[in-house]
Amino acid sequence: MYPFIVAGGDGNRIKKIIRKQKALLKFNNKTILDIQIDQLKKINRNIFIAIKNDDKIIINHLNKIRSCKFTFLKETKKLGTAGCLEILNSYKIKDLLVIYSDILFNIDLQKFIRFHKIKKSDLTLFVHPNDHPYDSDLLEINHNKKIKNFFHKPHKKRIIGNLSLAGIYIIKAKLFKNLKKNKYQDFSLDFLPKILKKNYKVYAYKSREYTKDIGTPKRYKTAIKEFNSNKFKKGNLNKKKPAFFFDQNFFKKDKKNTYLKDKNNLNDEAFKLLKKLNKDGFLTIMIMDNNKKDKLNISNTNKQILEFETFLGKKNCYIDEIAFDNLNNKQNKIKILKKITKTFNINLNKSFIIFSRKKKLPLKKINIKSINIEDKIDQNSKFKFKSFETAIKYFLKFNFSDLI
Repeated sequence: MYPFIVAGGDGNRIKKIIRKQKALLKFNNKTILDIQIDQLKKINRNIFIAIKNDDKIIINHLNKIRSCKFTFLKETKKLGTAGCLEILNSYKIKDLLVIYSDILFNIDLQKFIRFHKIKKSDLTLFVHPNDHPYDSDLLEINHNKKIKNFFHKPHKKRIIGNLSLAGIYIIKAKLFKNLKKNKYQDFSLDFLPKILKKNYKVYAYKSREYTKDIGTPKRYKTAIKEFNSNKFKKGNLNKKKPAFFFDQNFFKKDKKNTYLKDKNNLNDEAFKLLKKLNKDGFLTIMIMDNNKKDKLNISNTNKQILEFETFLGKKNCYIDEIAFDNLNNKQNKIKILKKITKTFNINLNKSFIIFSRKKKLPLKKINIKSINIEDKIDQNSKFKFKSFETAIKYFLKFNFSDLI
């Protein structure tokens, strides 16, 4: 597995604050390129990097790093995020781990690679929900993580959920034959749609780990703050993180209405709290009831969720995971909670769970902070409120970042 850094772009979105290449943007005393290399060299110390033909600045910068060997692929003209890969047809490689140079990340690369191998995938895309899906490339996957549909930005008013490309992927070298030589080709606009039409195995690796596109001034400033916080430092899947668990009633003004599609019945304060949780680095997990009483089949449920995720994106917030409780009983919810805890490596001691009285769960064996709605549920609970609205108002002032 060879790492490959795409660093030949113009960086037009961020030229207002930097005269050099965006790959040299600083985080404390390190460039983003240095931070990427620190992680990539754990996979392989022989690293490919695509740069402009006259980019002496990056060459001189990387030549000072003695711990790695760099192969510079110089572009005499713009080739794009996919066109720059074509030259690798002349190299004897099997798999390539590709990273865009404007992605700040802290992920367990070995687990990502393991998923790629287990699936026997030809192309594996690292994906996650984010707070700006309107200007991100999005996709839809099936239950087996295989990609069903791909939606290139912009999206206008389409209902497409919020599962975005992170600018990180693993690709088999045999796919390079689909690239045209010495011609500009964009990965998501030109290459990916072509690959999806052919009989290749293309999978999505969804992870809660930290990845951020820092290619705009606003996102770069946000990333600087996050880089020095536990949100980034504990962003790796090997680090435990706390979570905030809730059901669909969390968002509603009227608990009698069981549907999320009624936008007039949604509490705006709930979205503010969700945005705060995203910002502070808390995982957000919704366990959604889905049984015969709801009169929703699987197809309708999926459509409802995609619509709701699209709506959340417009509110600049997201949910890390939506799990379905098809049995809708207390023991099943505990089982789902434990499974999610293992998958996401959640620190339950610092986590919260909020359900109404009807959803009282046997949490004695699980050391988690219970937020109880209505007084007589759990007298031992520190957090008791008469309604979701009052609970949300309280936690809007709560400092979650201290618990990360």
